[in-house]
Amino acid sequence: MVEAPTSTISPDQRRDCVGARAGKAFVETNANPLMLIGLTDCSATLATAPPHRLIRCDGWAAIALEIAVPTDPDDAQILTWAAAQNEVLAAYIARHDVLPVAIGAAFSDREAMNQHITVNQSAFAREAAGILGCVEYALTLDPKPLSNTETVFASGQNFLRSAKHRKQSLSHERAQFMRDVVAQTRCYALKVIPERGNASRLARVCALIPRASQDAFLAAMLGFAPRSHALGLDCRLIGPSPAYSFVRGVPQEDG
Repeated sequence: MVEAPTSTISPDQRRDCVGARAGKAFVETNANPLMLIGLTDCSATLATAPPHRLIRCDGWAAIALEIAVPTDPDDAQILTWAAAQNEVLAAYIARHDVLPVAIGAAFSDREAMNQHITVNQSAFAREAAGILGCVEYALTLDPKPLSNTETVFASGQNFLRSAKHRKQSLSHERAQFMRDVVAQTRCYALKVIPERGNASRLARVCALIPRASQDAFLAAMLGFAPRSHALGLDCRLIGPSPAYSFVRGVPQEDG
């Protein structure tokens, strides 16, 4: 039932980024604009991750990327930035709290970025306090085809009646399963966001889990595996990730 990759991101999370040489500090050339993608503890050291910079400023360690800003970035470019941001922040989340920053602007140099952080210090601190000591997990529930029954029916009418009953029963059981998963998640999470599904997905649940509760939470989710299999549900638990779903973001202006 449960898979736990380091982290993942989907287009609907709308996070950006990209960078430079993994695991090494950058020379201060200021050749390219900086894109602020996250803030972490000022004691953090540069992680071995995709290209990025770690810049100390005003009580934070700012995680930023050097980028070549296109005049009019298309969706593909934005998704590339988003995937890169997620990969970089995932390298820090295992050791430090990370405040993901929604991308809205590029800064001409570190001084401009520092000024933005200073001006918005109280807003960043407020956001960080809400996710202190926590990571995000996302549970997705996708229905998969059930094996065909070998029951022999006396007539097509009986077959249709049985199929309709089975579909209704399965829908009810899956809905109850979803409620049970959310209820169990609430036992360990500070916050839970259940998202309604669509034609291909039954549901998605985002949870803000304290680091101290991670092991118990994972064990509880694994306990649902036999039931999810019986109901024909493909369940994936994704995390730990930065708390993308639980921060509102601070507006950014070009600097």
